[in-house]
Formats: sequence, C-alpha cells, structure tokens
Amino acid sequence: MPGDKNTYGALDRYAIEDRNAPEFIPLLFQKMMPQLSAHALDMQMICRILEEFAFSFGKLSYPFNIGASFLSGVMPCLYYAKNTIPQETIGKIIAGKIILANGATEPTAGSDVFNMQSTATPTEHGYLLNGRKVFITNAGIATHSLLYVKDSNTHRIELFLVDLKQDGISVSASFNKTGLVDSSLGEITFTGITCTENDRISQTKSGREIFAESMCWERMGLSAVHLGVIEYILLSCKEIAEKNNTHDQSTWQRMAKIGARLKTLKSFLYDAEPHTDVMAKASMCKLLSSELFIDTANMLPGWIGAEHLSDSYMREFILDAPATSIYSGTNEIQHEIIAAFFRIKNDRGR
Repeated sequence: MPGDKNTYGALDRYAIEDRNAPEFIPLLFQKMMPQLSAHALDMQMICRILEEFAFSFGKLSYPFNIGASFLSGVMPCLYYAKNTIPQETIGKIIAGKIILANGATEPTAGSDVFNMQSTATPTEHGYLLNGRKVFITNAGIATHSLLYVKDSNTHRIELFLVDLKQDGISVSASFNKTGLVDSSLGEITFTGITCTENDRISQTKSGREIFAESMCWERMGLSAVHLGVIEYILLSCKEIAEKNNTHDQSTWQRMAKIGARLKTLKSFLYDAEPHTDVMAKASMCKLLSSELFIDTANMLPGWIGAEHLSDSYMREFILDAPATSIYSGTNEIQHEIIAAFFRIKNDRGR
C-alpha cells in the first residue's frame, strides 16, 4: 500500500493491530488537535493537515472523527469563546484532552437551526437547557459537547459548551452502522441542565451565525479528508494493477479519469481566490468530493477484481461511500446552496 506521505505511520499500524484499544482514540485526539489548533486561522493549512492525515490512514472513519470534532467543535470555541470559557478548559481542548461533539441535529428539524425544539430558559443565575440531539458524531467518545438551543424568550439561537458527565445528560450507545464503523454516532438528551453565562459561546455572534460558519469549515475540511482517502485508494489500485501486469486500457483510462477529477478538485479546494463566496465554495467542494468518493467506490470492483475486495481498506471504502453524501448537509442541500449562489450572481448581472 502507498506510504510516501505516511506521517502518522505509527498510529496507522496501531489502528490496524488493535484499533478498538481504549487508549487509541484519546491518543489520536491528543496527537492531532494541537497540530490543527496551531493553524486555526489558516483554513488552507487545516485542509492540508486533514488531507495528509486521511491519506496516512487510507480510510475515512478516524480522519472523519477528528475533522468533525475540530471543525464544528474546537474552532467555534477558539474563535468565539477564548475570552469566556476558562483558559484551563481551552487548554485541554487544544491539547485534545477534551473531546468535543457537536449537538445540532434534532429528530424533527435535522440541522435546521430555525426549527429546533431544544430550548434554553433564562434564569436568575444562567440558563436551563432541555432537548434531544440525534445522529451526533463522536457522541460515544466525547467528554463535552456544543449544544445549539433556542432561547425560550427571545427565540435567538444560542450555543453552549457542556460537560457530558453532568447530571441531567444521557448519551446513548453508539449506533450500529454498515459504514463508518469506527466513527461513534449517538444521541444526547439533556433535561434541566444548568449553564452559566461563561458556558455560552454565542455572546458576540448568534448560534445561527456560528453554525453557518462552522458548516463552511466542516464542508471544506471533510472535503480534504475525502480527497486524502481517495488518493490512497487510487494509488493502491495502481499498485495492484502494476503488480498484476494489467494491460486492459479501459482500466487505466478509468483510473486516469478519477485521478484527473481528484487533481482538479484539489486545485479548487486550495485556490485562494479572495472573491469566491465561501459558503458556495464549501458546498461545491463537499458535493464534488462526495460524488468523486462514490464514483470511485463504484468503479473499484472493476479495477482490482474480487480477490482484493476482502482487503479492509477497499471494503471499508465501498461501505463508507454512501455516508459522504449525507453528513455535513446532504448533497441535495449542497445543490440548493450552490443554486442560490448562482441566482444571486445572475441577479447582479455577473
């Protein structure tokens, strides 16, 4: 298998040998969070780190865990809560000793923050939070979570950081899934939990605005994760074809098409054009990278033959592919955002 970019090889070998070891996930977060946090103001560098990390593993689950936690959990804290959350807590977040989940999705509202039912009721000493969050990545391994809730008086969307071990919070067991098997996914229910003003991240910007911004970060970063995993699989297929002395030109041509799309999407992701609409670009990257992931998975059996599909990397790649079109906003949502962007440009005559 390819290894020329395997910066995290020791972790990779540990993952293969005993990826269910209880100390593995904390080790992974403590390895990656300081590196990512050091570049929190540089989205391009964050994407490059996540892409290399994904390439080093060759599979989606662990880089997805890290990326989702950092992009939609850590970054909002670093951007909006450094002066409110205790510095000791911020230090543990940066060090990866606090693992964050992102509590946004709800049973009836999905990720639509306007229609969420979870509430924050102001009290004399802070807020009482009540609600339920579903399909929460890292719920089973997180120590803390961001919770998006609606102020019961003003209806403003607020964002709080909570300790998942406090009374009134229950976290479900991780769901069984056919894809992303190493990614914890569960529910968080909170009933009458108390939060103070220092726990409220949305002091300078509303939770709705923070959520929209964090989704841009998440879509860009997870697109980089997709590209790293695709590159690993593509190079693996090339090695298999060369080893088997494959002369079928159609196989090489199909690989070349995927490779060309991969390079084009990389160029677009890392393009620093200042006039590009960030939300539209993030949606384009997420949409195109998930489509490329799925197309690559569909072509794999024809490239490498049935005897190689039992390889854990190949099998997991195929099983993980459908989820890429769902998380961080479905592909239908990305289409809507992109369409709105082009309508606005057209209305402005450009």
